[in-house]
Amino acid sequence: MGAMTAEAIKEIDSNLENQIGFHLRVNIYPPAPYDLVPACIAAIDAVNTNSDWYEFITLPAGIMYRRKFQSVPAWAIIRTFRLDTWIIESELDNE
Repeated sequence: MGAMTAEAIKEIDSNLENQIGFHLRVNIYPPAPYDLVPACIAAIDAVNTNSDWYEFITLPAGIMYRRKFQSVPAWAIIRTFRLDTWIIESELDNE
């Protein structure tokens, strides 16, 4: 489990929803609910499209971050669910 498995998941299936769903259920512990897939994709899109690590993403009903927050910044979702494999690094990120 881990980063190498995430890379393999990314290579096997071209559908991002399937990749993230599989990653959440199989590649992290404890497994995360499949309901989080849209929030994870929204966080990935916020960072890759807008370079906005602080865009707030609303979590699905009944799922709270740290038992208190319904909306969290994209970075928190990416870090919590180890989604860095799906983040496209730009040259500006390394400066």
